[in-house]
Amino acid sequence: MQAAWAALHGLINFAPVTLLRLILEYVQDPDAYPRNVAWMYVSLLFVSGVIAAVSNGQSLWIGRRISVRLRAIIVGEVYAKALRRKAAAGSEHALGLKKEKLDNKKAPQKDKDDKTDVVKQEKTDEGQANAGAIINLM
Repeated sequence: MQAAWAALHGLINFAPVTLLRLILEYVQDPDAYPRNVAWMYVSLLFVSGVIAAVSNGQSLWIGRRISVRLRAIIVGEVYAKALRRKAAAGSEHALGLKKEKLDNKKAPQKDKDDKTDVVKQEKTDEGQANAGAIINLM
């Protein structure tokens, strides 16, 4: 429906130019056309403006209504996903942080065995994001 209204608006946008050309042709040579035809061109100029305004309004209204519905669906799905996600066993991190930034935030490790545990934990937590980052997406 939105495409049909937009197409009608696009076609009607050319009507005033054509009608104005016809009115100017009548003014240039009034004997070539009857007077009623000139008044018809003037009335069609008004009607084409009304049709253009209505079709543009309908097209924009339908588009905005679809946009609001899609936005509500997307926000709802992101929120539902945030509620369904598993709580991370370790620390959460913000989306988009690189591994170097995460390594800089961690305390230095004392021995090699502790370091391997941290690497394993990083691999398991890599897909998790904190609730603030998810809310920010919404």
